[in-house]
Amino acid sequence: MNRTFLLFGASLVVRFLLPAPWSAASLAFALAALVVSILAAISARRARAGGTVLAAALVMTLAASIGVLVGAVSLLLLPAEIEYQRCQTSAVTVSAEHACTAAYEEAVADLQERFTNPLPRPS
Repeated sequence: MNRTFLLFGASLVVRFLLPAPWSAASLAFALAALVVSILAAISARRARAGGTVLAAALVMTLAASIGVLVGAVSLLLLPAEIEYQRCQTSAVTVSAEHACTAAYEEAVADLQERFTNPLPRPS
């Protein structure tokens, strides 16, 4: 289970500390953590380990699953995040920074609209 903690921790570090193109790698770390945690749960079950060990493996599987979900969502938001970072880098004034934030929020809202209403609205 130590490998699961390391992989999941690497996933969090990559996602929240590195800039946008590199943060997409968090999905790979989270997937690896999910596989390792599932294997740990299977091994604990087969070895008839105590309930605490099996419960810990299952909790890590749940945490890794959430990490996969976060990684997948960040991958979907990657184009908007890259554009937001470029905009923030070139913004000189506070109003320009606010415009960057507004554009990012609009891109996220558009993406959310695409997934909640995949069919075009009739005119």
